[in-house]
Amino acid sequence: MGKVVRNLYWDVWKGLAIVAVVTIHACGSALVFPEGSANSTFAIVLRQFINFPVALFVFLSGMFALHGTPATAYLAGVKARLKRLLAPYLVWAAVYACAKVLMGKLVVADLPEMLVTGTVTSVGYYVIVMLQIALLSPALERLSYGALKLAIPVSIVASCTFTYGIRASGFDGAWSHFPYNALPFFLWLPFYLAGLVFGRGELGSSFGYWQAWLALAILSAAVSVAEAYMWLPGAVDLAISQLKLSSMITSLCVCALAVALARTWTILSGWRWAMSWLGARSFYFYLSHMLVLGAVQGGLRRIPGVEALQPAFVGAAVIITIVICAVGAIAFEYLVKGRRTALRWVGIA
Repeated sequence: MGKVVRNLYWDVWKGLAIVAVVTIHACGSALVFPEGSANSTFAIVLRQFINFPVALFVFLSGMFALHGTPATAYLAGVKARLKRLLAPYLVWAAVYACAKVLMGKLVVADLPEMLVTGTVTSVGYYVIVMLQIALLSPALERLSYGALKLAIPVSIVASCTFTYGIRASGFDGAWSHFPYNALPFFLWLPFYLAGLVFGRGELGSSFGYWQAWLALAILSAAVSVAEAYMWLPGAVDLAISQLKLSSMITSLCVCALAVALARTWTILSGWRWAMSWLGARSFYFYLSHMLVLGAVQGGLRRIPGVEALQPAFVGAAVIITIVICAVGAIAFEYLVKGRRTALRWVGIA
C-alpha cells in the first residue's frame, strides 16, 4: 500500500474513533434513566463496544511517533509535540470559557484547575494525557523492542492497579471520579507502547488474519459487558469505564484489527472516504463537539417522546452534532483559504 493510501487508511480509523467519541458522550443521556431500564441497558451495553477511541488515538500516536526525521535533541522533540497539542487546546479552551461566561457558568477562580485537568473543554483529559506522554515520548522511543514488549503487560498491571485500587480502597475524593481518574499518563501507556511496537514494523506483514482479531474484539467486548454487570448496581462509572481490564483488552484488539486490516484496503470510497475526511480533522472534532452536542440534545428534547426512546435520541444527536461540526470545519477552511497555520490552531490540519 502506498504512502498516500496508508495515510488515508489511518484517517478512516480516526474518523471511526470520532464517531465513537461523539456516541460515547451522546449516550450519557441514557444513563440518567434508572439502572435496569431499557434505556440504561442500551447505554451500558453500547459503551462496551465503542470504548476504544481514546486508546486508538494514543496507539496511533505511538505508531507514528517513529515516522519521519527523529528530533536531534530531547527538548526539540518535546517542544514540537507540545506545540501541536497545546495550540488547538488553548484556542478551544478560550472558546469554551467564553461560552461558559455567556451562560453564567464559569467561576474564574476555577479556570486554572480546569485548564490543567482538561475540564475547561469538558473532555480535554485526552489532551492532558497526551501532553504527559509527549514529555516522556523521546525517552520511550529509545527503548529496545524487547523492553517495549515487556513494558506493555507491566503497564497494563499498573493501570488496572490504579483503576481497581481506588474502587477497592473506598476512596471518594476527586481522583476517584471521571475525568480525574483518567488523567495519569500511565493509565493509557499500554496503548502508546503497543503503538511503538507496531510502528517499528518488527512484527512484519504476518501479523495475522483480520477476521481473527475482529472475533477477538467482539469476544472481548462481550466479556466487557459481563464485567460491566459485575459492577452493577451502583458502580456505573466503572461499568462504563474505558480503563477496566476487559475494555483495555477490547481496545488493544481493535488496534490490532486496524493493523491487520491495513494491507487489505486499496480503495477509499463511500463511507470510507467520509470517515477519512472526519479523521483528517479528528482533533478539531474532538475538541469542538461538546460545544455543539449539548445544544443539539436540548433541541431534541423539545420533540415529544424522542428522549424516552434513547437509541433514536442518541443516534439523532450524534448525526446532527457531527454534521454541524463538519459544516463549521468547511466554513473555517473556506474563510482562511487553506492557510495551514490557521487550520492547525483549531486542530484541522
